[in-house]
Amino acid sequence: MKVIRKYLFMIFVLSIAAFSGCGADVAGVAAGDIDDGLSSDYFIKSLSVDAPSLANEDDPNATKLNLKYSFVPGEWDNELEVPYSIDIITVTAEKNHTWASMYLGDSETGTELTSGDPSGPITLQVGENTVTITVVAQDGLELEYNINVIRHTAEHADAALSTLEIDGITLSPIFDPASSERTFSGSSNDDYIDITAYARSAGDGATVELIANSDEVSDWSDVPLNGGMNTIQAICTAGDGTTRETYTLNIFRQQITTTADLVALSISGASFDKPFDKDTTSYKVNLSASMNPITLVAQAESSSASVEVIINGSTIAPEDYDNITVNDGNIILVIVTNGELEKVYDISATVSTASANADLKSLKVGVGTISTRPIHPGTFVRGATYHDPNSVKFTKTVTDYVTVIYGFTSMNVTAVVDDNAASNVQFTTRRCYGTASEADGTVSAQNFASGTATATIGLDAGYVTRISITVTAASGATKVYTLYAKLLNADEFYWGIYAQPMDASKNRWTKPQPGTYNGTGLVSGTVKWVVTTAPVSTITLTNYNDGKQNFLYNDGGYVANGAHRAELKSLMAKDGWDVTYNPPFLIKTVAGEYVAELDYHLWIDDSDPVEATDSYTGIRYLSDEWQIQTFKNVKPYPFTATYNWFEPWTDGQ
Repeated sequence: MKVIRKYLFMIFVLSIAAFSGCGADVAGVAAGDIDDGLSSDYFIKSLSVDAPSLANEDDPNATKLNLKYSFVPGEWDNELEVPYSIDIITVTAEKNHTWASMYLGDSETGTELTSGDPSGPITLQVGENTVTITVVAQDGLELEYNINVIRHTAEHADAALSTLEIDGITLSPIFDPASSERTFSGSSNDDYIDITAYARSAGDGATVELIANSDEVSDWSDVPLNGGMNTIQAICTAGDGTTRETYTLNIFRQQITTTADLVALSISGASFDKPFDKDTTSYKVNLSASMNPITLVAQAESSSASVEVIINGSTIAPEDYDNITVNDGNIILVIVTNGELEKVYDISATVSTASANADLKSLKVGVGTISTRPIHPGTFVRGATYHDPNSVKFTKTVTDYVTVIYGFTSMNVTAVVDDNAASNVQFTTRRCYGTASEADGTVSAQNFASGTATATIGLDAGYVTRISITVTAASGATKVYTLYAKLLNADEFYWGIYAQPMDASKNRWTKPQPGTYNGTGLVSGTVKWVVTTAPVSTITLTNYNDGKQNFLYNDGGYVANGAHRAELKSLMAKDGWDVTYNPPFLIKTVAGEYVAELDYHLWIDDSDPVEATDSYTGIRYLSDEWQIQTFKNVKPYPFTATYNWFEPWTDGQ
């Protein structure tokens, strides 16, 4: 759908157009009946969609997404399908004309987008989602670009079976819908067998086909068996049409013979030192301790033969062949008897000791919904291995790290083990107050599953919390990683994070001209002035990242978005003050989560640029109380070479 609006401009705009030097740049579309010298170009010249990475480096969200149709500026409807695992996307649009504006949503209530920068996170519901990007040309014409995003259900990509059975045959191992086992064995004396296989997500379009000895099977209740080994595949295709799981059934059709041979001998998940052959009776196998208990398949060729399995003098019952514990040096004897004939197969087992790998593969810190925080190798402890804020890197051989948190009183820690055989990851915390410390305590909100450990850690403003992360290997060996987390108090946040880069950004401010001025300043994203007859100047911070402002503790961390308004003395003078007190300037993450609130009273001298000494800022941070910060000739900066991380810092106000 295309929406076009023509805004009526006030007479004063026409009278100052020449003064502003805007020119008569008209691109793409005719301006309309009134030649106001303003561009009517409301096109996007490029559009892409991403699913951003969240806290985990293996996150399925970390991927590029392909629109159904290649983007064309003149076509404003497109489609996108994403799997259930992707629930957040961002859009990156590049406007065709400098003075056009773009919004996620409509132009009145939507969020303004910066050309070429990703939007904030867009949450997807299961089913249909419409993402709208509205472009407003310089002369007020509007065009909507719509992306119809279909987020499928989890079952849409599910190709697992809920049922797999053969009438009258016990499969080895026994089929378990929750297991990752995909190969099964069995035997039959019948010419035909009856197979049942159901897709777990048949309701979401999953289907199953049956292939027996390379031939498609139409009647599953009457599947023919050849003499000897038969290979039958149950192939399940998910509703997405691409995800497939293949379940293999090795079914031996026995016949009465006089032989004492095996036709199948295997251990699930392991390989013998040589391929199985019925005339070869001795084998070797290497197993790891984590593979216990094993599943043994031993299938006689003749229906009149019997099979006995003995380990260390103990006979294993047939119903326990899928639950055998093997120790290092064990010899597995498989004895086949048919009448007076007897044949013995032996398997020499070497069982390796459990892994002693207690390393982490990754360590990540997150706050809020999706914001991440960088970690730096080293400690806050002087005299020890002191950290370098220029380095943002995790290495599994380095055990000490620091991170700086602000705006959130808790953080989420995600630790991924290097060896999935590791048995546990345990978090403990110690609050550090100067030279004193509390006793170690456990963290109640923690979890360890499938090699990934998570914990939620509470923090105290101004102080360091030491988090010990103990990894226990499969062998019982342990390794401890230490993470020091400093939650900045209000003074540390303001003078170390906010005031410094904002002050630096003023070096790029220029005296505003009538109309709209856009410029990229030291504040990441845009510094945008909009001047009206009031006059009012609106300064918008988009994708503000303090890591680029010489405060390196956030480089790679979250970015903030916000705006404040300052009423100016005149169109040509910047003397003025902030009128953002209703509402105050809110600093938020790209996810829209609150970091701080500022009542920013800034007097700017007519020279370019100077702020008056009676300027001040009210800050509300981590509480409901307002604090007043006044400007000084020399701004305080806490994070000097002698800064004591373990004591709260104050600027003395």
